[in-house]
Amino acid sequence: MPGQNSSVTAVLPLRAARPRLLGLDWLRAMGAVLVVVLHAGMPYLTRPFPGLIWSASSPQKSELLNAICWGIDGFIMPLFFLMTGYFAAQLFTQRGANGFLQHRLQRIGGPLVFAFFAIMPFDLYIWMFGWVGEDLIPFQKILSLKLPPHLGASLWGVGHLWYLECVLTYCLAAWLIFQIRRQLFRTEVKYSFDWNRLPIANGLITLTAGIIIAGVTLWWQPRIVIGFRHGWLPYWENLMYYAVPFALGWCWRQQSERMPITPWRAASHLVLAGLALVCLQPLLDAHLNDETQPAASLATPVLFAAYGLLMSTGFFGLALTFQPQRVPTIVTRLSQASFWIYLVHHPLVGLLHVDLKLMDWSPELECLITTLVSLGLSLAMYEVLVRRTWVGQLLNGYREPPLSVRKQAAPMEFAAERRAA
Repeated sequence: MPGQNSSVTAVLPLRAARPRLLGLDWLRAMGAVLVVVLHAGMPYLTRPFPGLIWSASSPQKSELLNAICWGIDGFIMPLFFLMTGYFAAQLFTQRGANGFLQHRLQRIGGPLVFAFFAIMPFDLYIWMFGWVGEDLIPFQKILSLKLPPHLGASLWGVGHLWYLECVLTYCLAAWLIFQIRRQLFRTEVKYSFDWNRLPIANGLITLTAGIIIAGVTLWWQPRIVIGFRHGWLPYWENLMYYAVPFALGWCWRQQSERMPITPWRAASHLVLAGLALVCLQPLLDAHLNDETQPAASLATPVLFAAYGLLMSTGFFGLALTFQPQRVPTIVTRLSQASFWIYLVHHPLVGLLHVDLKLMDWSPELECLITTLVSLGLSLAMYEVLVRRTWVGQLLNGYREPPLSVRKQAAPMEFAAERRAA
């Protein structure tokens, strides 16, 4: 029926008409899982993150979890910023400067405000209850919220939402640069820049320059990533460090036709990252045993930055070139819920650590339980509270309709997919 089909189309956009990079589903799912694993291993590190006071500690430590968590920490956020920069450049070209900024304010600023008021209070009180159990603060501090300076420095701020603040800052900077260029030249400026005019259009030179900039920044303030610090607003050192992968992603998208990535080139980045990690390990241990700011050696932060950028570009390159026909359902679910998992997993992990403190299990088992339960609860919450509600509209830009409506739209989606093919 024409009337019925038009109503279904209004509710369910025909997203199947767009070619979908299934390799990115694997990458998003992997990123979501690795972030949870990283935080799930925090109480069990033999070399804890300087400046970080977790919700609960454990007398049992694990060299295996220490190696895994520090390995994840080195590249996971550069990977997210690289992906964000890549798709931000694509969005800027498609929508123009003002449309780009409006989209980013809605899709990044909206979730930031939502999570700050809806999720961060749980984070705050879970950490404080955990500290009561650790005898770090008396119970009365939960009511007064008056914490010692060293504890307050680890708690007061936007917590794990700092990533969204940085992304908004970079997107605003891109919009401002475009507006300034347009005012200076008084002509219509292209939304995409011809990077081939610059000598840094060569990928190797660009990556090397990025490693140097990020490495020097990390030398000046190692706790950008070799440790922990946060506040209400982004630190300039953090903005400088993570601007490198964001800019690399942006440049990658702009010059993708001139420099197509190949699986072998992406794999070579991963091999080089592994070599950098081997060289980095003893230097990192020495830095953590005797932390200084700036770092005592320039080699440690430069190798750390090289490892992070090589790993992130390698994984992202593989995701762009690896295009399976199908992906497992669990991978699709994790990919779809990855933004929600990022927002909600932190208090879940902290709460589970407080609960597991009563157990006398191995660190590896407790980390595994924390990871699986946190992911399971996050996925369940996404299905019930997010996917078909206004929260899903806020996070994803669309609200998935009920199953009955999707079934009605399925024939149209199939036809659109065939036309696109």
